[in-house]
Amino acid sequence: MPKETEAKRRVEEGDALIRQGNRPAASARYRDALRLDPAHAGALYRLGIIHEEEGEPELAVICYDGILAENPEDPEVWIRRAHALIAAEDVDGAVESARHAVEVGKRYAPAWYLLGVAEKMRMNLHSALEAFHRAAELEPVNPDCWFMAGVTLDMMFRHEDAVAAYRRALEIAPYHLEARKAMAYALILLERYEEAVDECDRILELCPDYAPAVYIRGIALRGREAVAYGGRCV
Repeated sequence: MPKETEAKRRVEEGDALIRQGNRPAASARYRDALRLDPAHAGALYRLGIIHEEEGEPELAVICYDGILAENPEDPEVWIRRAHALIAAEDVDGAVESARHAVEVGKRYAPAWYLLGVAEKMRMNLHSALEAFHRAAELEPVNPDCWFMAGVTLDMMFRHEDAVAAYRRALEIAPYHLEARKAMAYALILLERYEEAVDECDRILELCPDYAPAVYIRGIALRGREAVAYGGRCV
């Protein structure tokens, strides 16, 4: 049997073991495949994911580099590489990898989204915001693009714009609790305490045990009372 065919069979066996929840045995099958075909993209990709899941991002990067050496035009592999580099706390490398993903997949929304995440981690907020907006244009039904744009706008002290971005996220996903929580806090920063209380009440209707909403609601109530007595919430 040709080595390429045998390597493919080992990868298929590994996939079956993954479905059974036997990751160590699956990993061994993928390694067997690579001994037969060192450039087998499927085995490298699957091993990379396993390394990420096991907290070994540096080893995952080596696997993804093996794929990219043969096919540098795959945006998904560049994205996985960026994820692994973020886990390895190499944010500059993650930005570089995400930019490669954007270059080879200009209309691939996940590439723009991850570029935004990495740029935000580097505090390049204008670049991050641009990337999140681009991702939202390409994938308009993904609420996280607008949510992350809102988070970035809050970091830029553009709280009105942040509230608008959170509202866009909630139009898509009304049950996005993180977006509602972030919007409630942005409303507090804008001293719109009554609206913040209302948002927290909506969260608690959806999830009565959501502790962050209880805490933020308390801040909003304190602010509302301070306004009633002629002061302000600090």
